[in-house]
Amino acid sequence: MMILPRDVGPFRLLRKLGTGPVSETYAGVDTSKDNRRVVVRRILPFVQQDRTRLAGVEARVKDLLEVRHPFLAQVLDWLELEEERYIVGEWVQGVDLERLISWCRQHDISIPPNVYLSLATQICNGLEALHGRPGKASGAENVLHLGLRPSALILRPDGKVQVGSFALIRSPTALSHGAVSDPIPTQMEYLSPEQTHPAQKLAPSRRFNPSFEPTPPFRPFSGCERQRSQASWQTSRKQCLG
Repeated sequence: MMILPRDVGPFRLLRKLGTGPVSETYAGVDTSKDNRRVVVRRILPFVQQDRTRLAGVEARVKDLLEVRHPFLAQVLDWLELEEERYIVGEWVQGVDLERLISWCRQHDISIPPNVYLSLATQICNGLEALHGRPGKASGAENVLHLGLRPSALILRPDGKVQVGSFALIRSPTALSHGAVSDPIPTQMEYLSPEQTHPAQKLAPSRRFNPSFEPTPPFRPFSGCERQRSQASWQTSRKQCLG
């Protein structure tokens, strides 16, 4: 177990946020830039011990370092410190879509159609910018998100959306999860077909459903929704951010 706070180069890790298939994530600050908030992902030991997997993760991160877009959370740095590897990313202040969906369900509130369309447009614009570029370091035809899910979409207080939490491997089904700290696999229901069946060499999926479920969880276009006001959305967002 890592003792916190801990300094990693110019970055100070303050608290643990969670563990994924290949990394564990921490909230931290950049001590060289007036303690600017950052997200730091430490590559798990079983990946660091596998040179092939580690090289793949490094190439993936270098692809993401080249991406810049207002609707994408920025990957800032790749650190190599002795035997440890870290990824530093932009901290986005806001609430993730998964939390908003849960709050709306609990309070029987629907997002107004115009707001829903605005969010979906921003998300799709960010993904288009990401998917439209090749991966120079990895040799990939397109740089894909590979981990798209509601918790990867952050809604800022100003109403803007940023897509983050980029996955570091193409398919978590290819990993052995019995090593070292037994990482938790990505939520399988949000994976694309080419990720769940990597051996079949399927073409990258271009489909995207902003509701993330066969039936939109907050009924964005229900009839009664058209009678709700913009104020209901503002109230729900403030409650989530609160």
